[in-house]
Formats: sequence, C-alpha cells, structure tokens
Amino acid sequence: MVDLRDDKIELNEVNWWSNWANVEWSTKNSYVILSDEFDEPFFNRGGFVTPEDAGAVGRMESAFRRKGREPYILLQKLRNYSEVEKTLDGYEVVDSMSVMELRTPSFKRNSEVRVEVIDDDKVHDWCEAYLFAFYGENKLMTPVERIVRRIVRGKGATLLLARYRGSAAGTTAFFSKGGLSGAYCVGTRPEFRNHGIATMLLESVYSDSKNEGNKVVLQTMISDQAEDFYRKLGFARVYLKQLFKKTS
Repeated sequence: MVDLRDDKIELNEVNWWSNWANVEWSTKNSYVILSDEFDEPFFNRGGFVTPEDAGAVGRMESAFRRKGREPYILLQKLRNYSEVEKTLDGYEVVDSMSVMELRTPSFKRNSEVRVEVIDDDKVHDWCEAYLFAFYGENKLMTPVERIVRRIVRGKGATLLLARYRGSAAGTTAFFSKGGLSGAYCVGTRPEFRNHGIATMLLESVYSDSKNEGNKVVLQTMISDQAEDFYRKLGFARVYLKQLFKKTS
C-alpha cells in the first residue's frame, strides 16, 4: 500500500485542479492556481507540496498581482510548516480545509441510486448536476462543460454521475496516481439531498480504488460543515490546512 504522506496527497490535488485552472510553479514545491473562469478563492490560491523557503510567498504574490487577484494561500497546519507560516505577514485565516482518509468504510446502500461512469454523451448531465449542487444555477455551463470534456478524454481521472429515480442527482470524480485516489467534486443537487447520493458515489470510488489497491482521500472546507458526514462514512482527518487571505 502507498505511504500516505502529505506531499503525495498535495500532488494529487494539484494534478486534479490543474484540469480546471492554470498552475504556475513559484518554486520547485510551491505553486499558484489561477483561473479565468472562476472568481472564488478555491480556484485562485497558492499552496505548498513540501515546506519552502521564505521567498516562495513573495513569488506567489507576484503571480496574483499579474492576474489582478487577491492573494490567498492554503497552508498545511503541520509542525514542519511553522517557518512558512511566519512568512505570511499581513495575512489572516478565513477558512480551513480538512484532509481526510477513508479508513473504516461504512456505506449504507440505496438501491434507488444508480452510479455510472460518464463519457462524452453524459458530460452535460454531469456538469448540470455539478453546477446546481455547488452554485445553485448553471451560468458557468460553457466553461465547465469544456473543462469536463477535456478531463473525460484524458487519463488518470474518472467522473461519476449518480442518478436518483432517473434524474441526474449528484457528482464526484476521482484522480488516481501512485497508489492514491483523490475524490473531488462530491456534490448533490439540493432537491435530492438526504437520499444517500454522496454515500453511493463515494462507495463507488472506494470499490474501484480497492480493486486497484489505492487509498482514498478527500478534502472538505470546514465552512461547508461536511466533515461529520464524511466521518460517518469512515473517513478520518489526516491533517488540517488553513486558508490565509492577504489583508494588509
């Protein structure tokens, strides 16, 4: 089994989100994600794969300035990152992210939920379910559909769509590399929540990953208040990351 180190988890995340936004490496192990389509900080942030020298933050800020974006940095709350945190002068924590591993799987099945792997013919359904799950509308359909079609035609990622009584109800995706499967975009349309949609999606991720000998990890923002839900499915926190915003 893979050694579940934080650098492997971080690389999995960067590789996945590089499908959605541009990744610019500030140093060998620090990066900035910047998006033309999405305004929210999650798609416009800096991060670290391993602890870096003090100059990394300055180079990140230069990238944000060139793009006209406010600097946000997502930093591991681990002892070996304490020196990096000291370089975040003028930043404050505005949210946190829990990085979780599936350790004791506990999935309650719902026979009315059918999970399918999407191909080109199902991209639109996946995108619509994703957009209504996360945004409550589909105004971003054009860029999201373009991105998702590119992902489906590529390698390493599998996108899953859950149907509830025939309706496209929820989404997830998992990116597998080096013995690790990172689950992303876990979302359920509001009208279909509390029917086991996300549970069935993650059960599918687990089943596929188990067959490949991969460990399953995911990330959830603390502000989304979903960590307890994932714990009930058998996930446990591996470490915490804090989202810092430049305020002065």
